[in-house]
Amino acid sequence: MLTKENCEIEKKLEQIAQDIAVPEDKYKDAEKRYEALGEWLAEGNSELKEYNPKIYPQGSFALGSAIKPQEGCEYDVDLICLFQKGLNTSNISQKELKRLVGDRIKAHGTYSKLLDPKEGSRRCWTLKYNDESKFHLDILPAIPDEWTHFSEEKYRAGAMNQAIFITDKKHREYENITKDWLKSNPQGYINWFYSQMHDKMMKNQKSLLAASESVKEFPSYKRGTTLQKAIQLLKYHRDINFGHDEDKPISIIITTLATKAYNGEDNLFDALKNICANMQNYIEISANNVYRVENPVNSKENFADKWQENPRKREIFFKWLNSLNQLFKELLKENADISQTLDNAYGRKIVPKKSVVLSDTVKPWSL
Repeated sequence: MLTKENCEIEKKLEQIAQDIAVPEDKYKDAEKRYEALGEWLAEGNSELKEYNPKIYPQGSFALGSAIKPQEGCEYDVDLICLFQKGLNTSNISQKELKRLVGDRIKAHGTYSKLLDPKEGSRRCWTLKYNDESKFHLDILPAIPDEWTHFSEEKYRAGAMNQAIFITDKKHREYENITKDWLKSNPQGYINWFYSQMHDKMMKNQKSLLAASESVKEFPSYKRGTTLQKAIQLLKYHRDINFGHDEDKPISIIITTLATKAYNGEDNLFDALKNICANMQNYIEISANNVYRVENPVNSKENFADKWQENPRKREIFFKWLNSLNQLFKELLKENADISQTLDNAYGRKIVPKKSVVLSDTVKPWSL
């Protein structure tokens, strides 16, 4: 049971979580726009129709952990455009797959004007809306992964048939028809996240049984579970304190470690305090000092692989994590000014509630 002081911290954390959460109308707006895009890609006269393209979200919008970012930025809605039949690594190259999507987008009078850059980015096509919505859509072309190169030991059972191949201009075989493609599994990760969250809630929160059974009836962004709000608070703290640093902790690492460290706590104070204290326990360090944060649905992928080539990324991560643990020490001090301490930590004097420009700066997913 929370003490009187901890209840005050909890109340303040809940208030901040509510302030930084993406409004429901933003989710609905994004959903409406990417569904319209999906209809254009697959409608009657489309060259793509025979391949049965499907548009679906990945990343923070799919996990219900998107946040309001810093002023001047936009919502970054990450999407997969999966061709569900007819295309495979034996009959198409990454370059041709990306061209197919780009040409169809350019054939639309409005979408062609929204493309930025016109030639596409490294992996995606980006539609940048210039209206009051303040967001853009990143569309990543993909085909189903044949997954014959994975074994049950190396690739998580139950996630193999959700794996995909994606386009990447910098890939060595980008222009060639080959089985050598960049691999990803955003849907497998989403399923892992919700499974972990549900199982841990059920383990320690019997009182939430009825509620958890009913959450399946609602979109993820309406659930607002303790873990989802905790991740939002972690990412927002990162943005406020390290947002302008190109080596700041990436969201996929924060989300993965927080999900593993979460122990089913039913309040934000206990959840955040314990997550921050235990996140580092889920970072593996090899004998030759290589740091590893394993993709839970693909053990071959290390989310922290860039820490080796750029040690500053690792240093900034631990600096950020230490600052969070220090924050909780400050909050638990006798006669601590809880409201002021949390306002300072979350930049609420710098970015008042009413003046925040809604956006999603963090583009975490490199799956």
